Parts: sequence; C-alpha cells; structure tokens
Amino acid sequence: MVVTAANGRETLFVAREQKPDLIILDLMMPEMNGWEFMRLHRAKQNTPIIMLSARVEDMNMVAGLEMGADDYITKPFSLRELVARVRAGIASDRNGRFPHKNSPLRRSRTEQRFAHR
Repeated sequence: MVVTAANGRETLFVAREQKPDLIILDLMMPEMNGWEFMRLHRAKQNTPIIMLSARVEDMNMVAGLEMGADDYITKPFSLRELVARVRAGIASDRNGRFPHKNSPLRRSRTEQRFAHR
C-alpha cells in the first residue's frame, strides 16, 4: 500500500499512525521540511527512509545520511532507479541490516555497503 501526505506535518502524523515499511521523503516539503521531519521521526521510529532532493551538493547528501536517512537520491531521477532503491531498502530492513534506532550498530547505507563487500 502507498500512503501520501501533502506536507511535512501530515507526513509525520501518517508515519506515526500507519507505520510504513519505508518512507520516501522530499526535503523541500511545506509546513515542515525534511530535515525537521527526520529529527522528529528518528527520535521515535526507525523506518527506512530514502531522501529525495534537488540539492546535489555532497554536504546535503552527507548531512541527510548522518541524520539517519538510509539512502539519498537526487532529482531528477528515473522511476526505475527509485523502484530499485525502494526494493533494496525494504529487503535490507527485512534482512535485519537496519538495527534498532538505539543500537550502536546502526549505520548509514553507504557504510553498510562498504562493510558488506
């Protein structure tokens, strides 16, 4: 099932109520941006998150991953790439590669990719 939200506040509410398997998060949402959503959401939940952004600078990608995003994709992107990343994110979560939020083993997807080679 796919659930959508019109703004950041609604996204936070929907994420807490629906408990999705994965969140695709746009950084530039109205009412509450993606950075604020990440801060509030990660304080209580460990849902895998793929951040979407038109910001292509490395510092934005690194900041997103350090805040707890599991993947980061820049616009424009192909639907095929997004679907592949969604499948990888859900599969990784089901295979236990995303430890509980309080675990010292929680790492970004980039770190996991290097750790599993």
